[in-house]
Amino acid sequence: MTRNALSIFSAQGINYVLSFVIAVLLIRYLGAQRFGEYSFIMAFLALFGFVMDIGLNQLIVREASRNREIARQYLGNFLQIQFLLSLITYVLLVVSINIFNSSVLIRYAVYVAGIGLIFGSLMRPFESILASFEKMHLNALINIAKVFFNSILILLVIFLKKGIIALAWAFVINNLFLLFFSRRICNKHCCKPIFSLDIPFCRQLIKDALPFALLVLLLTVQNKIGIVMLSKLRGNIEVGWYSVAYKPIDFLLIIASSVSFIFFPLFSRKFKSSLEEGVRILRILIKCLAAIGIPIALLMCVFAAKIISLLYGGEYNNSAVSLQIIIWLIPLIYASWIVTTALMSTGRLKFLIFTNGMILAFSIIMNLIFIPVYGFIAVSWVTLVAAIIYIIVLLIYIDSRVHCLDIISLAPALLISCLVMMTILFLLHNALVLFQVIAGIFGYSVTLLALRYFPDNEMKAIKELLRLAIPNFRNNR
Repeated sequence: MTRNALSIFSAQGINYVLSFVIAVLLIRYLGAQRFGEYSFIMAFLALFGFVMDIGLNQLIVREASRNREIARQYLGNFLQIQFLLSLITYVLLVVSINIFNSSVLIRYAVYVAGIGLIFGSLMRPFESILASFEKMHLNALINIAKVFFNSILILLVIFLKKGIIALAWAFVINNLFLLFFSRRICNKHCCKPIFSLDIPFCRQLIKDALPFALLVLLLTVQNKIGIVMLSKLRGNIEVGWYSVAYKPIDFLLIIASSVSFIFFPLFSRKFKSSLEEGVRILRILIKCLAAIGIPIALLMCVFAAKIISLLYGGEYNNSAVSLQIIIWLIPLIYASWIVTTALMSTGRLKFLIFTNGMILAFSIIMNLIFIPVYGFIAVSWVTLVAAIIYIIVLLIYIDSRVHCLDIISLAPALLISCLVMMTILFLLHNALVLFQVIAGIFGYSVTLLALRYFPDNEMKAIKELLRLAIPNFRNNR
C-alpha cells in the first residue's frame, strides 16, 4: 500500500470513527426533537452549498490533474469566484430560511452557520489543487484536523450544556481554522494562487463548470430534500428519527468516498487514453465494492434494532425500521458513486444531469404523496427506490456502449455467499452478536474465495490498479 492510498483510507477511517462517536454523544445529548432541528439546519445549509461551488471543484481537479502548469491560475481565479458566490449565497440563504417560516431559534442558527459555510467554501479550492496534484496524504491531514478540531468543539458544547446556537458557532470556528490550515499546506506543497483577475478566463471557467454545477445541485438536493420535506410536513422529531437511521450510512460511506476520491484523477487520464482500459478498471472496482457493501447491508439489516438501542437509546427505537430500509443504500451508493465518478471524468455530464433530474423529480413527487401518511418511513423507501433506479440506469447506459461490464455475472457468487452467511447467523442466533458477526463474515469470505469471485488475473489487476492510481508507488515502497 502506498502513502496516498494508506493516507486516504487511514484518515477517512479515523475521521469517520471519531465523527461517529461524537455523533452518538451529540444525538444522546440533544434528544430527538433538538437533534431533528440540528439535522434540518445542516440539510438546509447543504442545499445552498452547491451555489458556492457551481461545479468548479470537480472541474479544477480534472483539468489541473491533466496540466499542472495552469494550477496557479486556476486556484487564484477559483478563489475570487468562490468569494463572490459565497456572499451571494449567504443572502439567498437568509432570505430562504425566512420564507420557509422556521422558528426564531432555527433562523438564527442558520444565520450563524451560514458564515461557516462561507469559510468552508473558500477552503475547497485548496483541497481541489491538492487532489489534482495527487497529494492525497495532505488532504487526509486536513480532514483529520477538521474532524479532530470539530470534535473538541462539540464536546465543549456538550460539557457546557449549550444548544443549537453554540453548535452553529462551533461550525463557524472550525471552518475558519481549516481555511487557514488548508491554505498554508497548499501554498507550501503545491502552489500559491495568482490573484490577477482574468475576466475572460473566469468567464470560460464558469462556463465550463456549469454542467458540473447543475450535477452537484441535483445530487445535493436529492440527498437532502427528504429531510427538508419531512421537517415541513411532519415535524423535526421524525427528522431526528430518520437522521439517526442515516448516521451509520454516513460512517460506512468511507469506502466509496475514499475510492472515488483516489480514482477520479486516474479515470480522467485513463478514459481519455483508452476506453477499454477505463472500463476494465471500472468493472474491477464495482466488483470489489459490491463484495464489501452487500454483506455490510445484510448484517446491519439483521441487527438494526440492537444497533439503534445500543448506540442511541430507547428514544430512537423507531429509527430501527428506517435503518433496515435505507441500509441497502450502501451497496447501491458504493456502485453508483464509482460509476458516476467514471462518467464525470469522461465528460458524460449531460446524461448524468438528465438522469439525476428525473430521479429528483421522482423523489419529490413520491415524498409529497407519501410523507403526509407514512412520515419518515416514506422518506426511507423513496430514497432506496430512487437509488435502485439510478444505479440500474447508470449500468444500462454504460453496458449499452461498451458491452463488457457484465455485472449480472457477479450475482450468483454474491448470492450464494450471502446465503451461507445468513445460515450461519440462523444457526448461531443464541450466541453473542459479535460472535455471530465474525462467524458470518468468515463464512461469507471463505465462500467467495471458494467460488473464485476474484480469479488470479483480477487479483493481479487490483495490485496494478493501486500502482496506476498512485504514481509514486515505487518511490514509497
